[in-house]
Amino acid sequence: MFSTMSTLLLGLLGCLPTLQAPGPDESHGWRGKAAPELVVEAWLNHGDRPPPTLESLRGRVVMLEFWGTCKKDCMKMEPLAQVLHEKYAAAGLEVLVVSYDTEQVLRDLLTKRSISVPMGSAEMSTYRTWGIPEVPTACVIDADGVIRYHGFPDEVEPAIRTALGGAVDAGALLERWLRGAEDPRETLAQLVALAPRSFDLSAWAREQSRAASESEAAESEPATDPLSAAELLTRAVNESRAGRAEASAACLARLFAPAAEDFDLRAWARATEGTAYPLTAEELGALLADGAFERALDAFCHRRPTPALAELALGDERLLAHCRKRIPEARAFAKKGLMAEHWLFADVRPRRKQLYWIDMGVAFQSTTHDGSPRITIGAEPLDARTVASFVTEQLERVLVASSLAAGRAPLPQTLGRRVEAEREKLRLYLLDRYGVRSGG
Repeated sequence: MFSTMSTLLLGLLGCLPTLQAPGPDESHGWRGKAAPELVVEAWLNHGDRPPPTLESLRGRVVMLEFWGTCKKDCMKMEPLAQVLHEKYAAAGLEVLVVSYDTEQVLRDLLTKRSISVPMGSAEMSTYRTWGIPEVPTACVIDADGVIRYHGFPDEVEPAIRTALGGAVDAGALLERWLRGAEDPRETLAQLVALAPRSFDLSAWAREQSRAASESEAAESEPATDPLSAAELLTRAVNESRAGRAEASAACLARLFAPAAEDFDLRAWARATEGTAYPLTAEELGALLADGAFERALDAFCHRRPTPALAELALGDERLLAHCRKRIPEARAFAKKGLMAEHWLFADVRPRRKQLYWIDMGVAFQSTTHDGSPRITIGAEPLDARTVASFVTEQLERVLVASSLAAGRAPLPQTLGRRVEAEREKLRLYLLDRYGVRSGG
């Protein structure tokens, strides 16, 4: 009997691996309504600023995330608030987390997690006032105090981008960087934060063409050197900055090809920032002083830190403690990304299906506009086009954080090679663990 029940249970687990997220239009009737008062018993983690209120934040876009520590799906989506804060704060987003947990529970959580956004402990009456049917639930409130999104967190980012408007347009930021607009360093920093992993560079390049006749002339010229899309974009920027508009336009015209329609703009922007603006001692000191340890770790991954900067980092025990916390999390994210890449997104069936889905343990699974599968890992929606880039960044964090936590200086010049070796090692481990079903 026990064996039979176990088999049935495992079968059900295999059939129901994740929650199916509702579509972005399901806002429980709240979209377009004025935001009600937000009553919170105690605010934590707001630093030197007064406790936040919606009145004091009027004029800025606000994202509220309602959740609780006893709900497994809440904890799976826990990184979301921090990720969105780091990504959109410079563009004007304020992120607040509201929980039904007691103040002491939240204090204990903050000692274990690297969270820098304000967290509030609220009574259930606040949840009823805001019409929260279940947790986690996210709400986006625009600058006028009107609710623009009310639903599952995995679909909240498009609503944030819409509410923030042009300030988060990656194409506009890329154009500003191409033209050498005012404050190029800040422009590039914003592009690094906001660039998508999948970007239609071909369409963007066409938009930059000044006239159709010029575009056609440039497009008809045969290429004399086999450059990648990333190399062509870099050359177009360099030619534009040097005042050679025709040469820049010729590079852009070569990006009209279909191969540039799915371009990892985020990876290009990170590499460009590392070349143009390597990390300095002054910047690192400011990040450490502000407790911005995740940003410091990220800078060590892509902004060419020197051995002297590594010594400075190794002297900050708070950063090292952050690294020790991030290593298992980033490794778990990389593992799940590879699991999705080589099985779910590749339409390959694992031989040990129940074990695969139990280990995957993602919060949400949905589909893209073309019906392809999409999952949320570490608060980021991923599909077949974006998952490899995500895995690369997570493995970079694992390797850099591991070096720092062990008291060693990271070696940026070998990081790419070590990431690929770690990726292959983890892929082989996963293949041995889950297998591939014959015919799948």
